Amino acid sequence: MRIKKRQRDVVQVETGAGQSVALHFVWAAGLAAAAIAVGDVLHRPFGSAVSILLSLLAVAGAGRIGGFWPAMLALTIAFPADWFLYFKFTRSFATDAPGTILGLGLFLLGGVAISYGAGEARRSAASRRYTDHLFRRMLTDAPFPIMLHSEDGTVFGISDTWSELSGYSVDEIATVEDWVRRAYPEREATMLAYIRNLYSDKEGRVESGERTIETASGELRIWSFRSSALGR
Repeated sequence: MRIKKRQRDVVQVETGAGQSVALHFVWAAGLAAAAIAVGDVLHRPFGSAVSILLSLLAVAGAGRIGGFWPAMLALTIAFPADWFLYFKFTRSFATDAPGTILGLGLFLLGGVAISYGAGEARRSAASRRYTDHLFRRMLTDAPFPIMLHSEDGTVFGISDTWSELSGYSVDEIATVEDWVRRAYPEREATMLAYIRNLYSDKEGRVESGERTIETASGELRIWSFRSSALGR
C-alpha cells in the first residue's frame, strides 16, 4: 500500500495541478482560433506577415501550456486557415509565387520546430519536478537523521527521523544557528564555529564523531555525526 501511495504522488507531480490533457487541446484550439481572428483583422492594415506571426505565437503558447501535441494541433488549425485566407491557390501557383511557397514552407517548418521545442521544454520541466520530488521524499523518509543545509546556514530540509529523535520540527530549525542554539545551549559558539569550518572541506566525507545533543524535551542524546559536501 505504501508503494501505491507514492506512485499516486508521482503522478500528481507529473501532471502538475492535475490539469486534464483534454483541456490542453481545448486551449490550443482556442489560441489558434483567436490568432486567426485577430490576424484577419490586422491583415488589412499590416499584411499577412503579422497574421502568420500571430499564428506562430499561438503555436508557441499552446506548446507552453500542453507540450508537443497541443502545439501541433494549433499549427494544424492555423496553417490551413492562413493558407486559405491569405494565399490563392491556382494551377500555376508554384511558378507564379515561389516566394510565397517558400514563406509557407518556413511557416510550417517554424511551427513544427516550435512544437518540438515546447515539448522538450515541458518534458525537461516535468523531469526536474519528478527528480526534485523523489529527492525530497528520500530526504524526508530516510530511516536515519539527515539535515541538508547551505553554507549560509539555511536548512533546506530534514528527515522525519531527525524530527522524531530530536523533537524539533523544520520550522523550529530553519537555520543551522537555530539548531545549534537548541541542541548545544552550553556550547553554541564552539559548535557553530566547528560546523562552519566543515565548509572548507569541499570533497569527501568528514567523521565528526559522537556528540551529545539536547532534545526539545530536555533529554540528552548521543548522536554520531557525519558530514559530506554535495558540491556547488
